[in-house]
Amino acid sequence: METLIKVYYVILGIILSCNSPPGCLAQESICRTGWVYFDSSCYFFYTAHHVTWKHATMLCQTRNTYLVAIETAAENNFIHTHAKRLGGGYWLGGSDEFVEGQWEWASIGKPFEYTNWYPGAPDNQLHHQDCLMTKGIFHNGWWDDVDCNQVGKFICEENLRRSCYWMTMLTGIGLCNKRNGITQLNSINYIEGFVLSNLLSPK
Repeated sequence: METLIKVYYVILGIILSCNSPPGCLAQESICRTGWVYFDSSCYFFYTAHHVTWKHATMLCQTRNTYLVAIETAAENNFIHTHAKRLGGGYWLGGSDEFVEGQWEWASIGKPFEYTNWYPGAPDNQLHHQDCLMTKGIFHNGWWDDVDCNQVGKFICEENLRRSCYWMTMLTGIGLCNKRNGITQLNSINYIEGFVLSNLLSPK
């Protein structure tokens, strides 16, 4: 018997579940219109607006997403491929604004593990280059530290494994259907209820 993956959405206080075959969670079709899928995340490349790093961070947050955090070489290659096609450099979610020289993905609160610095970077030129940007289309996806008040395009990321947010009933049903699942209002057993209660209770 094929194992089913159960995905819960909290919709106006009602638990909606998607029963979906294994592997169906990672599908490009579940990204919002205009977003691009890669390895369990959806990405949007904002090219119409040039904003500061903090403004880019805020704009991503208003969409229940975060300024992109690049954690692997494969992800960096994906970002570079799309950025090269669209043109220009983009803000990334990295910063050492809190502790100089200690770079972290401020958007998700994790220190850098994978890096792809431009040769000689980070150099903290003029002592106020605390934010991270891609170098542009001719630089092989390299990163550079730049002034946070500089303006640029930016990339928002929605990690589908981390995402949890409120939605309407119709939106939830539509999302379940996009995942090729069976939509139902679901009863919850004791263990599931305990887990959901802990997830939803304010800390």
